[in-house]
Amino acid sequence: MKKIRQKRQSFLKRLGITLVIPIFLMVIGSMMIFIPIWSWIGEAMSFSSLIFYDPSLEMTQTEFQINNQAMYLPKIGEEFATLKIPSANLEVGIYQGEGNAQLRQGVGHYVGSLLPGEGGNTVLSGHRETAFYALKELKQGDLVYVETDYGTYEYEVSDIYITTPDDVSPTMPTETEQLTMYTCYPFVKYGPTPERFVVVSNLVQIK
Repeated sequence: MKKIRQKRQSFLKRLGITLVIPIFLMVIGSMMIFIPIWSWIGEAMSFSSLIFYDPSLEMTQTEFQINNQAMYLPKIGEEFATLKIPSANLEVGIYQGEGNAQLRQGVGHYVGSLLPGEGGNTVLSGHRETAFYALKELKQGDLVYVETDYGTYEYEVSDIYITTPDDVSPTMPTETEQLTMYTCYPFVKYGPTPERFVVVSNLVQIK
């Protein structure tokens, strides 16, 4: 009876080792695959959770006046301006729309917001590990420039804060000209980003 028990325990021990090692390796392998995928999913959700893109917004205003010039709303994917932040050593193109194609090239302009010169809130978004990684260097009082074909808009950083993905207040219209930039937070390469980093700048002058 004792020998039978010992053989049974030995068998179970070998069986446990045989099962545990493959399961352990499967868990490690799954984590290595899941982490980059989670980062990609989090990145995609980060912008869709804050900005619900409505294609009809693209057609709400096709022609308008800025500085007494007739202007046309940029097409999705079109580069129409350049963002420059000297204190963060950042110079990057601004593209119409916030899709993956635009954010891979530079920063995206939320089509539901206004363009510089229209007298309201201009909203820009970018990836935290690429174009907008530089936002972590900003502080109040730093100058931000948006160069367009119809003038260069100089802004001064007035507020920097962290909020949640469901907070849509950064995209809301304003009565005065301002620039709002946001990205995922924290500034990490992989893993979930449960918060948003927002930088608000007020217009100083038009050159």
